[in-house]
Order: sequence, then structure tokens, then C-alpha cells
Amino acid sequence: MWGNTYHRDTFINAFKHDTLHTSYCFFGDGGVGKTTTAREIASYIETGTFEPTTMVDTYIFTPNEKGSLGIEEVRNIKEFCSSAPLRAKRKIAIIQSGDAITNHAQSALLKLVEEPPEHSLIIIIVKNKDILFPPLLSRLHTLYFPRYSRKQIVDFLVEIKKVNGNIAEQIALRSLGSLGRAIEHLEKKDEEIAKENTLEYLEQRIEYFYTKGLIQYSGLLKKLLKKESELHEFVLNGPLQKRSIQYFESEV
Repeated sequence: MWGNTYHRDTFINAFKHDTLHTSYCFFGDGGVGKTTTAREIASYIETGTFEPTTMVDTYIFTPNEKGSLGIEEVRNIKEFCSSAPLRAKRKIAIIQSGDAITNHAQSALLKLVEEPPEHSLIIIIVKNKDILFPPLLSRLHTLYFPRYSRKQIVDFLVEIKKVNGNIAEQIALRSLGSLGRAIEHLEKKDEEIAKENTLEYLEQRIEYFYTKGLIQYSGLLKKLLKKESELHEFVLNGPLQKRSIQYFESEV
């Protein structure tokens, strides 16, 4: 876990002193270490180390094929947490992409969180904690994961990934505090990066004209939203699309 180890170390200290709670909510932007921290905590509780290994008392629950976490997934979580751990002191359920949980599933999860098995540990990972119902959120111990500093990302790219310093600086600027996004940038081609930059620019312009006045700029917003949809769906020339967006705006 590069740089941001505070929450992990706090967790381990609580585990050692038997003051760990049964349910948590990790929240913050994507690529800031929420899932990595949850995995490392689970590994330590099971094996006493942070090294990747096969874990028998930990399960990561992800959205179903429809992209949501529904009643069936919560039922599986409850069944998993109810069984006795095999080698660890806790059964650890990590709920990834908790933002995808349905309203009915949140109600079902609330019942589990209100009366959890003593040996369970539930960690819900979300970008925005306010996506959760207030009654559910109030019963979770929330931990905020901040973005990485630009220096932290540059140091990681240079020291761990052996990236040239100037390139590392450029990637860090594009990553907006997300280490995960920085790693993805290393694996992307130039045209993919150009497309992402155009999408980011487009989203900023849509937000700008929306706040300026929905009625006054409705025609332009419709064109911009269509451009955004096309950029997501097709492989398009990023810089060329950016120029066409600027042309739309010049007509206003």
C-alpha cells in the first residue's frame, strides 16, 4: 500500500487490542487505496502478514451480471458471515462497488449490520457514502480515503515503476490524485489518453453551460451530450473531437 497506510495501521492496532468494530464504510475517489487496504487488512487478520495469499475466511462480493448488488448478493453475504471462520478470528466480507447496491438490498443489509455475527467483519467500499441510506450509514464506521498528492504519485511512478521523471509528472497531473488512474495511464496508448482528456474537457464544458442556464444553452447542451455519448461508444480522434466541441461553442 503505497503512501497511505494510516487506515491500515489503525485497523491492525484495533485488531490487536480487540477493539475492532463489525462494520465499516470505506469511501473516497477511485484509485486511492480503499480495496487494497481492505485486502491487506483481511490478509493480516488471516495470516499475520500483508503478503498476497489464498484466503479462506475472506470473500470479496462484487456486482452481479446486471451491474448491481441486490437481495441475492446480500443473502450470500449474510450466509458467508454466519458461518464460523476456519483459521481467522473473523469472517471478512468486503463489498466492492457498494455504490451499485439497490434500495431493497440496503434494507436487507441494514438488518445484518444491526445484528451482525460476533465473528464477522463487513467492509463496504463506495466512492460516495451518501449513496447509502442514512439508517444504514449511521451504523457503519466511516473512513475517508483522501486523494494522493502529486508528489506521492510521482515518487511511486519513479521508484516503483521506474518511469522517467518528466513523464511521471505528466501522468501525475492527469491522474487527479488517483494512484489507480496513474497506473492505468502507464498501460494506455497515446490515442486512448487523448480520448480521455477530451472526455474530461467535455464533461467540464457540459457542467459549465448547465450551471450558466439550462434553457438558454439547451441546444448546445444537447449537442455536447451527444458528443459525450459518441466518445464513450466509439473510437474517435480525441483532438479532432475537441476542436469540434470548441466550434459548437463558438456558434453560441
